[in-house]
Amino acid sequence: MKKLIFRLAQVLCCLSFILMLLQYSLVLKYAKEGLFVWVSCVLPLLLPFIILSKFWIRYKIPQLFFKQVHRLVPAGTTIAISLPVFLLGLCSGFPVGAIFISHYYQQNLLNKRQAESLLPLASFVSPMFVAGYVRSQINLQERLWIYYLLCLYLPVLLCYLLLLIPDSHISAIYHRQKKRRQASSSSFARKDSAKSVTKLSNKKPPALSLSEEVFLPSLEIIFIIGIYMMIFSILSGMLTSFPLFQAPVFTFVLANLEVTTGIHLLALKPFITPQIQYALIAAATSFGGLCTMAQVQTVLSATDLSLKRYIVIKTGTAFVSFLLCLILLC
Repeated sequence: MKKLIFRLAQVLCCLSFILMLLQYSLVLKYAKEGLFVWVSCVLPLLLPFIILSKFWIRYKIPQLFFKQVHRLVPAGTTIAISLPVFLLGLCSGFPVGAIFISHYYQQNLLNKRQAESLLPLASFVSPMFVAGYVRSQINLQERLWIYYLLCLYLPVLLCYLLLLIPDSHISAIYHRQKKRRQASSSSFARKDSAKSVTKLSNKKPPALSLSEEVFLPSLEIIFIIGIYMMIFSILSGMLTSFPLFQAPVFTFVLANLEVTTGIHLLALKPFITPQIQYALIAAATSFGGLCTMAQVQTVLSATDLSLKRYIVIKTGTAFVSFLLCLILLC
């Protein structure tokens, strides 16, 4: 299977190269558009939050929230860790939530199932993007706009609450089993483990400088995001130039390549009713597009986390947002 995918990728690379040579003017046009959106919107909006997230990790700011929530919630390790990360991801936008999840998964504060379940919920477009860009593309009055925000965020919040139920049960079982193992272990084993932990703790890794731990990783992430936006802008623009992909069905498919250009594409396309148009924009906004998925994967490159659960949950929340828009905006 992997060999087949590799061969398919080779064929696609060759075809893309030939197509780009034949349509170099379109490549230049849409590359400029993708980079312009990155420079004018994404870079000034997202880079400060990425840098701030790195500062938070460096100075262990989320641990302060973890300790306070852990004191209030019995057996609430999952809530104590996931709630600050979840809220930070919702408020900051792509891919800040993924940065926190990747860090705390590598620190063994989140297990694999928790990290993969939390990833699609903490990886969401920022409220500033919704209020600034999405609202400029649709024409809704104040009351209907509040309903529209509810359609976007309610599925994510409900899904987060549902994920806490099994995690809290598993966490309680884990703590009970851990206490039993500790009670049955011998004093010799405890002393031996304490000595080994002391030896390991004495061997601290060399401290990284501020530029190595904060600024350089932040610049790497934001520049990779710009590259992805340029690539997906070229892909979306070239496909929309073909008559086959100008049908309404393909419009929604192409809108899920890159969320910014996708929302604009759906806003320009005439649909049967405005409600369907707004519902499709809400679904595309909730899903985030393949470009943002690639950005999240870049952040997770140092981990073994999979995006399978990410795709399933994102598809589910997008579908629920679509249905809520049809119901509330009718």
